[in-house]
Amino acid sequence: MKVSYALYVYYKVDPAALASACLQSKKIMQQMANQSGAATRLMRRADEDGKPVITLMEIYEFAEGNPFEAQARLDQIVQVELGEKPECDRHTELFVLQADA
Repeated sequence: MKVSYALYVYYKVDPAALASACLQSKKIMQQMANQSGAATRLMRRADEDGKPVITLMEIYEFAEGNPFEAQARLDQIVQVELGEKPECDRHTELFVLQADA
């Protein structure tokens, strides 16, 4: 798939809550993939073993469509799944393909 834009969502979790956070993330990512056709991946920082927090990153890659609509769709899914006050502070960044690259 040729990627035209991507959403990157990162957040920190307590190692004791890692399994639960991963299950929750995978549920959100599956819903997003089903609703938008996004290719998704869940990753974690490589240098945090044994540290008091672990950083996870959800990646959503899109071949086409409106990036701002995709971000709004993801925000809606997250609100339904996590409620008004999620346990972690999620940060979302949107990147588009540089046309002349």
